[in-house]
Amino acid sequence: PANESLAARYDALKESLPKRTKWVSSSIFRTNLRADLVEDNRLITEMLDRFGKWDSVSDSKINVLANLIGEAHDGEKVLVFTEYADTAEYVGSALAAAGVTHVGVATGGMADPTGLVRRFAPRSNALPGQSPTLPADDDRIDVLVATDVLSEGQNLQDCDVVVNYDLPWAIIRIIQRAGRVDRRCRGTACQQR
Repeated sequence: PANESLAARYDALKESLPKRTKWVSSSIFRTNLRADLVEDNRLITEMLDRFGKWDSVSDSKINVLANLIGEAHDGEKVLVFTEYADTAEYVGSALAAAGVTHVGVATGGMADPTGLVRRFAPRSNALPGQSPTLPADDDRIDVLVATDVLSEGQNLQDCDVVVNYDLPWAIIRIIQRAGRVDRRCRGTACQQR
C-alpha cells in the first residue's frame, strides 16, 4: 500500500523474495544514479521502438543451432550447455518452436535434474548388471539444454554432441562439461552401447 512506510515496504519485499536473492550494498548508490537509470530506460525504450519485440524466429544463433541439430546431427543425442537458467529456458523453448522435438531443460532451480538425465542417457545410467530402462518414445529426451548443474557428477555418455551455447569464464568448466560425455565406461551398461 502507498501509505505504508518505506521501511515496512522494504521488509515485505525482503520476505517475499527467494532466500538466494543477493542484495547490493547501498554504498554504491551515488547521487546521479536516478538520472543514469532514467537514461538507461530511455535508451532501452528507444531500442525496443527501433527493433521491435524480440522473436526467437529471427535469432540467427538459435536458427544455426536448430539446423545443426536437425540436419548435421539428426537422430543423435545433443547436449547444449549454457551459463544461465534464463538462457537455458529460452534455448529450450526456441528449439521447440523451431520444430526440434524431444527437448529437455535442466537447471539448478529444478527439483530433480537427474530424472531428465536418465531420460536423456538411459544406457549410461543403468545399474551394473541390469539392462537400461529406455523411456517411452514420447518421454525420451534427445536434446538436453542445461546449465552447469549437469557439468559434474552425471553420466551422459549416451550423448553424441556437446554444444557450448555460450562460453563460461573459466576454461575448466568446458573441460568438466565435455567430461560428462567422455568418461571412461565401466560395467555392462557401457559395453551394451
